[in-house]
Amino acid sequence: MAAPSVWIVPATMEHAAKLGARMRDSDVVEVYAASGYLPVEAVEIAIRCSVNAWTCFFGTEIAACFGIASLSMLDGVGVPWALTGEVVDKHPILFYRTSKEVLAWMRQQYPTMVNRIDSRNLKAIRWARRVGFEVKGPDSVINKHGIPYHHCAIRMRSQSYV
Repeated sequence: MAAPSVWIVPATMEHAAKLGARMRDSDVVEVYAASGYLPVEAVEIAIRCSVNAWTCFFGTEIAACFGIASLSMLDGVGVPWALTGEVVDKHPILFYRTSKEVLAWMRQQYPTMVNRIDSRNLKAIRWARRVGFEVKGPDSVINKHGIPYHHCAIRMRSQSYV
């Protein structure tokens, strides 16, 4: 089976509704535990709170909505996020490759990116490590249900000038 075409477009509330209906269970559990939001609400709020937000399609199916919020523009620190649809499980290599390209663009804007991942979301933890995040934990920060988080960060490698 050939991989579908990849399309990345600015995220809309219509995309949030479509992704919310087809979100991967691991993301549904994580956003509800962290915020109490249902899938559609979680995507809508993430889009609204972002400096930039996009939707990734694999063919005609929404693979993910993702974006970046600014933690500190002065220090170049961003908070990336991604909420994924079930189609990502059908095309994990395509999702990995697309993620690497998107993160390369994000790192031009935000040399340092940080976030936390629910310790139960093993798919997200594996993905974060594969695309270059340093994942630590679980740490002492826990959500309101007592579930610990893994802290993850990615930083530009410092260049030496000789």
